[in-house]
Amino acid sequence: MHKIINMAKVFQIFVPDNTLVSRIISCENQVTELYVIDRADKNFVSDYSSDLTKPALYILVNRDKKQLYIGETDDSIKRLRNHEAKDFWTEAIVFHSTGDTLSTTEVKWLEAKTFETLKELGYYDLSENKQKPQYPPLKRNQIYTLEPIFEEAKNYICAAGFDFFLRGNNIKVNHQVSNSEREEQQAVPITSTDIFGKCTQRLMKVIGLHLTKKGRSAFVSQDGEIGYVIKTSKAYKQGKREKYWFAYRKSKDISDCSQQYIVYGCKDERTIILMPVSEIENNLQVLNDTKDASGNSLYWHIVFLKDSDGEVTWLLSKPKVREIDITSKLL
Repeated sequence: MHKIINMAKVFQIFVPDNTLVSRIISCENQVTELYVIDRADKNFVSDYSSDLTKPALYILVNRDKKQLYIGETDDSIKRLRNHEAKDFWTEAIVFHSTGDTLSTTEVKWLEAKTFETLKELGYYDLSENKQKPQYPPLKRNQIYTLEPIFEEAKNYICAAGFDFFLRGNNIKVNHQVSNSEREEQQAVPITSTDIFGKCTQRLMKVIGLHLTKKGRSAFVSQDGEIGYVIKTSKAYKQGKREKYWFAYRKSKDISDCSQQYIVYGCKDERTIILMPVSEIENNLQVLNDTKDASGNSLYWHIVFLKDSDGEVTWLLSKPKVREIDITSKLL
């Protein structure tokens, strides 16, 4: 297991045979992961076949020839076998959720977004895609929740050592900067490499308690009565405001605590939202969610917006999109 720091997140790279060829990349506090599969590594594909039969964005890669093919599938193993007739690719990238939380429609959106972005950047040849992937019909609030997932996919791909999305690539072709690319350039970066730790330290300072870590991202008071789950998000430009996206699901680590909170670190430790779990649970019916194949909710989408005056609102999506002021919940 190797760890690298990228985009202020800790990525874990699992390499089954220590060759750094086929590998699995995950990130703490995320519900997605990336598989990098060498075309010749049949053992890896066989060993992890049960994990590669879910909706996924995939990219076929030839780094030497700077060629890509971008696709989506419900079954990565079957689709890669179907692509064995394509001679150009040497590696495959598969991006999916860890618990069937990405639907077929959502990965279709990721496919179209990936193709559009890489086409605009112009670093790689996409001519293997004979047809341009089309965006599926989605509501605006559904797209809001998918944009951060696309950013996760980009981060994973960069952490895996691929330069598809890196600006300043020396093979870039001349093109006009599009509106979407310009907006991405304006995205607010995270400057710290330990936002999670800084948010934890600030939380303890504000509440005046020493907390004990329990699980990957949960902390409890010494008497076990108060529990906190800490989550962090980078900032996304949304007009003149910053947008933050999180996934919510119940945490077993603090289920025994009489008081339960989710701590949302927005970009850095200076903007922390403290939300009682009870308040989130009472609003689940007005939030977008991601469901499994049986229609059960796997997690809910939490979206906050912050304006230049520091006021923060919570985006509620059902039955219609609206915002409620939660500035009072800032630490």
